[in-house]
Amino acid sequence: MSEPKEVDDASILMKRALGGWRGFVATALPSLVFVVTWVITFNLNLSLILALITAAVAAVVQLILRDTLQHVINGLIGIAISAAAAKFTGKPEDAFLPGLVINVSYGTVYLIGQLIRKPILGFVIGGLLGDLTSWLKDPAKVKAAWIAGWFWVGLFVIRMIVQTPLYLAGEVAALGFTRVIMGWPGFLLVTALSYKVMRPAFTRSAE
Repeated sequence: MSEPKEVDDASILMKRALGGWRGFVATALPSLVFVVTWVITFNLNLSLILALITAAVAAVVQLILRDTLQHVINGLIGIAISAAAAKFTGKPEDAFLPGLVINVSYGTVYLIGQLIRKPILGFVIGGLLGDLTSWLKDPAKVKAAWIAGWFWVGLFVIRMIVQTPLYLAGEVAALGFTRVIMGWPGFLLVTALSYKVMRPAFTRSAE
């Protein structure tokens, strides 16, 4: 069995995890369109329709450019679920409820992994590098993944602390812009911090 590759280029991990910059824009843009449309029009149907159209157009662009559709499809599914939740209850803030539930789920799973010293982030990076579990045999890699894992737990916790009161208060505009700001920018910041912490342990010196 061939040895797993090592973390050697942040752009490679960015490409794999997010689908590159085009994938990042394609998945983030529909949520932004929903928020901006709602703030301007206070029209739930129009906001949802434009968000879904944006996601569909992004998928077509990715297809034309022959980029992966995985991340766009995930974003389209997320928008569809959010739209269904908002339409079912008639409350625009419920468009953000699935995201809050997912955030709690991820945060719980990551926290459990941290507490038992089997950080989820290690499995994520191991999967990207082609070997899911070999890093567990290296104490330095386990420690690096464990330290970086707390960045992710912190991100999930901060999101919930800030966004939950806004959701309960029905503050759609504030909730939407907060989600955008704490969404992909927060994700990219924590990814960069994790890369900085994990790279020394996951990179072999050239022999």
